[in-house]
Amino acid sequence: MLDAFPYDYFSKKVINRAVSKIPEFKNKYSLKPSPGYENLPSAFSGLDSNNIDTLANYCFSPSQSNLRSFRFFAPILQKLPKQGLVRGISSRILRTLTHNQFIKHYGHLHFIPWNIIPYIDFSQKELLFGAKLYNSVPTLFYYLSKNNLSYEWLGYPIFKSDIAIVRSVKKKKRLANFTFIHISSLDAVSHKFGPNNKGTLLMALKVLEYTNEIILHVKKIHPGSKIILFSDHGMVDVTSYVNISRILQKCKLNIPHDVIPFYDSTMARFWCYNRKIKNKLINKIMENPFIKILDPQGCEMYQINPSEKYGHVITFLDPGKVFFPNYFNMSFETQGMHGYLEKTMQELAFLSTTDENKEFLIKNNVFLDSTNNIVWKTLFNIFQTFLFGERD
Repeated sequence: MLDAFPYDYFSKKVINRAVSKIPEFKNKYSLKPSPGYENLPSAFSGLDSNNIDTLANYCFSPSQSNLRSFRFFAPILQKLPKQGLVRGISSRILRTLTHNQFIKHYGHLHFIPWNIIPYIDFSQKELLFGAKLYNSVPTLFYYLSKNNLSYEWLGYPIFKSDIAIVRSVKKKKRLANFTFIHISSLDAVSHKFGPNNKGTLLMALKVLEYTNEIILHVKKIHPGSKIILFSDHGMVDVTSYVNISRILQKCKLNIPHDVIPFYDSTMARFWCYNRKIKNKLINKIMENPFIKILDPQGCEMYQINPSEKYGHVITFLDPGKVFFPNYFNMSFETQGMHGYLEKTMQELAFLSTTDENKEFLIKNNVFLDSTNNIVWKTLFNIFQTFLFGERD
C-alpha cells in the first residue's frame, strides 16, 4: 500500500514514465476512500464503511479509555506551557505513564490536550492488522488462521521508515502467505507541502523506486506471486483554515465540564453535557459559513452511522478547508489534507495490477471496472481470491 498516492498522479508525465516499465501498474483503477479517516477495516473485513462504523479514530468513552486514570494528572499538565522545554518534559512524563503497548497499538497521542485524553476511547485507533474479529465480524486474518496460512505486516509502527522496510524485504529468503507492505513517507510530505509541490512529486518518485525494488525481490524469491498495489487515499490542496476553538471561547463553555471537543483536521466533534449547551454551541457554529453540521440527511448521503460515540455535534468542512489548529498539527499550516466527507478527484486512491492477475480475478468473478470508482470492500474479495482461489 502506497500511503497518500493519488489516482490523479498517473495523469502526470513524470509519474507515468516511472511506472511504465512496472507490469504491476499496467491496469490502473480509481479507488474511492471511505468517509472519514479509516479505509483498511473495509479492505480486511469485506464490509461497507457504513456497516463497520469507522468515521473517526477517537471516540468518547471514559469508561473504556485506556487512560481514564490519567484524569488525576491532566489538570496539572494542562497548566504547563504548550511550547518549549517544559512541553518536551511533560511529553516525556506522558510517555512514561503510557506503557509501550499503548504506543505500539495506538501510535502517538499527537496534540490531544491532557484534559481531553481521559475521556477518549483509543481502541478505534488500534492496529487492525492481525485482528481476528472487527466489530464481531471475521476478518481476512481469521480466514488465514483458519486455513493455517501465515501473514505479516511490514510497516509502521514495526518499521519507522520506508527504507528500513525495503532493506528488510530484500534480506528475506521467504515471505508469509499474505504480506502487507505499507510505504508511508509520501503522506507526511504531502500534508506539509501539498500534493503538487515539486518536492512532493520527487518523494512520489522515490516511493515508486522503493516499490519497484520490493516487487523485483518478491518475484525473485517467489516467482508467480500475486501482487496488488493500492493507496489508501489521495490528497487535496488546502486553500483556507478555520479556527473553530474560538467558537467555544465565544460561547464561554468550559472544557471538560461543559463540553469535550475533538478537533480533527477536517471535522470537529463535540460531546455536550446537556441539551442547553448543545443548542448554544450549534447556534454559534451556524454563524460561520464555512462550517457544516452533520444532520440525519447528511448521514444518509455519506453513508455514516450517526453514533453519539463520535459526537453529539459533528461538524465538517468542504474539501480544501482545514480546522487549524487541530489535535494533529499545532505547529504549521498544512498544505495538503484528506479525510473529507465529500470526495473530489484529488482524494481518490488507486488500485493496480498486472494483465495476468486481472484475468485471474475476472475468471473468479472479481470484476474491475475502469469507468467507476472501485469500492474498498472489493480489496477483500481480491485478497480472498488470490489466497483461496474461487470465492464461495
